[in-house]
Amino acid sequence: MKKTLSHLAIISLLVVSLAQCSASVAGASTVSSHVANLVTSLAHQSVCGHQPAGFATCNAFVRSAASLGEYPLPGNAAPAATVGDNGAYSPAFLQSAYDVPALAAQGNGGHGEIVAIVDAYSNPNLITDLNYYRTYFKLPTCNLGVVSPANYGCVIEQVNQAGDTSPLPATNPGWALEEAIDVESVSAVCPYCQILMVEANSQSMSDLGASVNTAVLLGANVVSNSYGSTEFASETTLANQDFNHPGVTLVAAAGDEGYGVQFPAAAPNVVAVGGTTLIQNSDNGTRDGSETAWAYSGSGCSQYEPKPSWQTDTDCAHRSVDDIAAVADPNDGVWIYDNFVASGLYVAGGTSVATAVVAGLFGVAAGSTPVQNAVENLYTHASALYQVTQGSNGSCGNYLCNANLSVNGYNGPTGLGTPGGTNSSFAALAVANQKTTSSIATTVFTTASSSTKSTAGNGVAATTSGKSGKAALAKAAAVKKAAKKAAAKKAAKAAAKKAA
Repeated sequence: MKKTLSHLAIISLLVVSLAQCSASVAGASTVSSHVANLVTSLAHQSVCGHQPAGFATCNAFVRSAASLGEYPLPGNAAPAATVGDNGAYSPAFLQSAYDVPALAAQGNGGHGEIVAIVDAYSNPNLITDLNYYRTYFKLPTCNLGVVSPANYGCVIEQVNQAGDTSPLPATNPGWALEEAIDVESVSAVCPYCQILMVEANSQSMSDLGASVNTAVLLGANVVSNSYGSTEFASETTLANQDFNHPGVTLVAAAGDEGYGVQFPAAAPNVVAVGGTTLIQNSDNGTRDGSETAWAYSGSGCSQYEPKPSWQTDTDCAHRSVDDIAAVADPNDGVWIYDNFVASGLYVAGGTSVATAVVAGLFGVAAGSTPVQNAVENLYTHASALYQVTQGSNGSCGNYLCNANLSVNGYNGPTGLGTPGGTNSSFAALAVANQKTTSSIATTVFTTASSSTKSTAGNGVAATTSGKSGKAALAKAAAVKKAAKKAAAKKAAKAAAKKAA
């Protein structure tokens, strides 16, 4: 039986969430007037409240499906003149919009790849809700287990900031919704990717940054960060120590308050993800729609982060934000299921959705030629993306807020464009392949999985092995990283010798 959710119920529970967030950070306001006006006019609710610099807000909106009489109809014809699958986009529509079948055919389709999601606090219903969503939309089940490159198919693991399966952090309704949005959006475009959910102790950037380091240590190929903070002077320290992992793709939401920059999206070695208004006409596996810049996507010129060498735009002396974009407008959002904050299906939007979708697409494309810096690689292969040259998110007078003023295809709200414009998007989405044939690393991973039980028929780990497993996985990750560094050094020497 389909469970419904009233718009009033969402608002009531999220007010509790905002109060909890505000109580944890002295002086924090609830929702900015800009976003509050948006919520009022469009009947959307901001998932998390605005926080002071150094503390993150999750960048998502939700609206009740029941309030509009909408329900997805997977596999059936939706009523005429409706968006996507009867009011929002289902996995089949998203996979079509971003040419996932074409991406999957060129790589390994996400098998063995680990997409980590970093958020604050915990959602105790995360895994059961994810599998309700996957079953509803006819995606394969995602088993609880220990993520590993040796797995084939989806495995989900939920750990705390230290990388242990218990104790998990306290719960918070707003961040719990954010987690549901993230894991389900990744699943929508990469059903076979493994998901490592790392839950930070709090929404402080220091705790979230520590959780990113944990995700990388545990072998993640891609790390999704659907949150952001107002920029602050000391962010450059965090950018170097927590958001700089060569060989691992880090993605972060640009924000949902229009023109303006957030951290960690501003970090030079993080893929900054903006938002679009997506119109996708069918779910036949092929893109047949269009995108424009979402009016509330974050973008701009960083106050503190240096300009990376691969950015050549001239109206920003520092780091320009964004790099890439995907669906974010809650008017044409994505279907999500949650049974912790409330109970039922609802529609989600915001650059949180865009970030998780992009993270999943990187997972689908993994298995291509490894790269050391995913951001730089996007600029090298910009022609492989679908340029977005319409729409704006403010009045800055140039391309940093106005896609209509794009320079060489680049603009702030959508960056270089969106994946799926061409089948060669695979080149732009190349990530480092974390799998290794090293006998040492293989031995360590075998040890990490030795105390787990196998799910009949699919050979993936079905139970976690606790701290000992985490220690083994951490050691394996360190071994792989060292091996990769040694291989890169060897290749550089060989190239230099050849050149000489």
